[in-house]
Amino acid sequence: MNVIAYIKGKIKINTNEVRIETSTLCNFSCKFCPNKNGFKRKKEIMSLELFTKLLYKIKAEAPEITTCTFSGMGEPLLDNTIEDKIKLAKKLHYNIILLTNGSLLSYKKIKDIDLLKISFSTFSRERFKKLTGKDDFYIVLDNIYHVAKTHKVIITATLTENFEEEIEGLKKLFDNKVYALEIWKPHNWGNWGNYRLIKSQQKKLVEGLKTGQFRFKLMEQLICVVLILMGSYF
Repeated sequence: MNVIAYIKGKIKINTNEVRIETSTLCNFSCKFCPNKNGFKRKKEIMSLELFTKLLYKIKAEAPEITTCTFSGMGEPLLDNTIEDKIKLAKKLHYNIILLTNGSLLSYKKIKDIDLLKISFSTFSRERFKKLTGKDDFYIVLDNIYHVAKTHKVIITATLTENFEEEIEGLKKLFDNKVYALEIWKPHNWGNWGNYRLIKSQQKKLVEGLKTGQFRFKLMEQLICVVLILMGSYF
């Protein structure tokens, strides 16, 4: 969300959510993410002062925003002021969502979070190491199981191959343990990757579907599918 342009009335945004990137630091090196693979921006943590200024301004001038999401190109739990930022968002009566790789989870850090979205893209320890550059499969899995006892958790799996096998494996890991499993294709991040169909390709695909011209595996074409594993999505 372009907060400044929105506040000046230059952009009309139909949303109740603001996403704030408080960290461009990350402790993983995921192959489908440009953070450690060509990411050019400065690696840093947003100051508590700047975050406070932004959030109060949004509260005053964009009252329709009711949800504050901590997300972006980095890992928000590497921010040593994240607890203060979450407390401020809670004080201002925002619903709070946090996106994380799950390696640094603790109850103290996330106790005021309303929804956790945790990136976990394979049921295989070996594939996890290849995807993330870290041998933290069981650490993250154990963290997920623990926080799911006290928080609403959605697993976000970013898949590029082995779709059917990975989905079935992830369902077995998380069935009746988390609220939902999101299956995503990686972002293209501009022209960094080539994972998702561009608009012209999407149009061709839709036309082909209508005429029966194309045969394909569903999961290899969709950008996101949500599987409800327990309860409701919201």
